[in-house]
Amino acid sequence: MRKKLFSVILAVAMVASLAACGSKAVNDGDKGVDSGTQSNPGQDAEKEGDEEIVNITLTFPVLTSIPEDLGKVQEAMSQIALEECNCTITLQPLGFADYMTQAPLMLSGGEDIGLLAHFNPITVYPSMVEKGQIQDITTLLEEQVPEVLEIVGEDYLAASRINGSLYGVPTMHERANGSGFIMRTDLLEKYSIDVSQVKTMDDLDAIFEVIKENEPDISPTYMGGASMNPADIMVKGSVDELGDGFGVLMNRGQDATVTDYFESDEYRNYVEKVYEWNQKGYILPDSDSIQDMYTTLLQANKVFSVFMTNAPGSIEQDERNTGLDLTFVQLGAPLSTTTTVNGIQWVVPIGAKHPEKSVDIIRLLYTNADFLNLFNYGIEGEHYVAEGNNQISRPDGMTEETSPYNWSIAYLTGNEFLCYTWDIDNPNLWKEVKEWNDNVEKSSAMGFSFDNSNVTNEITAISNVCNQYRIGLENGVLDPEVYMEKFIADLKTAGIDTVIAEKQSQLDAWKAAQ
Repeated sequence: MRKKLFSVILAVAMVASLAACGSKAVNDGDKGVDSGTQSNPGQDAEKEGDEEIVNITLTFPVLTSIPEDLGKVQEAMSQIALEECNCTITLQPLGFADYMTQAPLMLSGGEDIGLLAHFNPITVYPSMVEKGQIQDITTLLEEQVPEVLEIVGEDYLAASRINGSLYGVPTMHERANGSGFIMRTDLLEKYSIDVSQVKTMDDLDAIFEVIKENEPDISPTYMGGASMNPADIMVKGSVDELGDGFGVLMNRGQDATVTDYFESDEYRNYVEKVYEWNQKGYILPDSDSIQDMYTTLLQANKVFSVFMTNAPGSIEQDERNTGLDLTFVQLGAPLSTTTTVNGIQWVVPIGAKHPEKSVDIIRLLYTNADFLNLFNYGIEGEHYVAEGNNQISRPDGMTEETSPYNWSIAYLTGNEFLCYTWDIDNPNLWKEVKEWNDNVEKSSAMGFSFDNSNVTNEITAISNVCNQYRIGLENGVLDPEVYMEKFIADLKTAGIDTVIAEKQSQLDAWKAAQ
């Protein structure tokens, strides 16, 4: 799922606990798939002529269960990689619960992973560079795959450069997300609820009261639970978080002064509103400890609405994943920042033994439609049927639930503009996404990347404070009147003012150099 991930890219980190029918559930033991022809990750497969055939592992997060036919698709993708790059691949999908814990350990442990799909905020791009966890691939990209650099474009590559170097390649998808609420259309129609005038969070109160009074087994809303910091979507969509969110540019990234977002009126208003909702019984109980995906909760008939991001095609994607008719009510206009551009990238971890082959696979991910469509949709005739106009459908008798290859991960596989779209999607979807990217508002600091190497101790301390307060405050569990003052005080003790001063200094120098 695209934006949802991205904002939780925007933010954002969610935990998956889906177990789709006919598929193997994601768990800590899933370390990739052996198709019968692949070698173990990082190990040499064999020799062909004078060149050694190596295996490249691709590690990435997924929101669904691992498809039953992953091994079969991996084998087909390896055949393309063998012909094009003289290497094979191992796909290593991790559910978000596993990705949250394992990806940082893989990076710090120097494992031989050929390519990792970096996903902010679980993995943080500047931090990985500062810690020496990923490789500088500038020269390899320029010499081996200049066509990839041209496809991505310098405007977006500039946002990924750190001290002039590239350590990753941002994936091609929507570069900004609006924010709002996804609601079940059936219940809107059942109670004749008109959402056309909903413009703010306050406008949702009357709708939630109708659901609470008439649907006692369904909670009006769910803010994100223990797996994410909800305000990253609803509030930070109006700011440039300048990487880590510890010091932001307000006014949709147009301000010149770095300020503490947690002391802003916007943040205070948000936590007060969700606390009010929780007191009224509008929020799913015990949300601060729930790690289920929002799609799981919608499917299970536990919630009427969830708040999430949007971009072209997002509502259709959520409808496919839930089997429900859904309505999106937008509350925040889209904003593009360096963080959103860098939110999902393919990076080469420091432990990768064959970085030149990793970059060869990057070329396939951005230029080879056959490779991408295998990755996303599986094998034609088995997992989908071509309908013409670059659209596909399920084979007769096959549904999303019964398909042995049932994920759609175009947002992270490289260049989604080369991918098919489903027949229920707008056939002009990718054109709309490109136009969306071209027309969204951009932060005044687009291209600026914060180097936190001078304040690593403070960053660690601030993160610990946020872990203590944010989930409770942003899910409406902690009373702002009691905890906001403590939160702000602890942030200052941890050194947030020092981080803000360092960030301001770097931002001023960056702007002066433009």
